[in-house]
Amino acid sequence: MAAVSRCLRLCLSFSAFGPCGVISVEIDPNVHGLAREKLAAFENVTLLNTDILETKHRLTPAVVQELDRRVPAGSPGPKLVANLPYAVATPVIGNLIAEEREWPLLVVTVQW
Repeated sequence: MAAVSRCLRLCLSFSAFGPCGVISVEIDPNVHGLAREKLAAFENVTLLNTDILETKHRLTPAVVQELDRRVPAGSPGPKLVANLPYAVATPVIGNLIAEEREWPLLVVTVQW
């Protein structure tokens, strides 16, 4: 539960930054529910309860659509701060980098 608490604090601190706000992708319904409770008051935080990957070689369409909506063409690229399980770290980072979107900052912790 300590990791969840740190993730929520991170979302809360990022929620104040810029018009693009925060997009949180969480596959675990329990963690997603907790985040929804804690972050409900923030209009610029979008919580997606889904896997970030549709397949090993493709991001989930809901994630791509939310990025397109939140980060319009010509605006500064989004920043990624993530705590990724070891098994999906390479596919997630690879898919993000392969997009035409520019990522000025990627900060990733990989779970062993």
